[in-house]
Amino acid sequence: MSHRMQLGTIVALLSLLALVAHTTLGAQERTLATGQPKVAVLVTTELSEVGLSGTNVAQRVTIAPGTRMADHTHTGRTSLLIMGAETYGTVPAV
Repeated sequence: MSHRMQLGTIVALLSLLALVAHTTLGAQERTLATGQPKVAVLVTTELSEVGLSGTNVAQRVTIAPGTRMADHTHTGRTSLLIMGAETYGTVPAV
């Protein structure tokens, strides 16, 4: 195999590799839709029953796949987030 053929083979393989990498990485850049989560209040507890002020609310928040949520803060309140995947192992909850 001549030097010119070796160089041609290397250039062809690198071009193919670059094309595959570009196609694969482009598939990861899916456009996310902006939406609002579905919120259901499960329980509301008056903290005055235990000598504290305010209320405590347990909510079920459902966010559809592929939905982008606006940034938010929890200033002035304490939140506890418990995630449970309802797909039972088919899709990871991240």
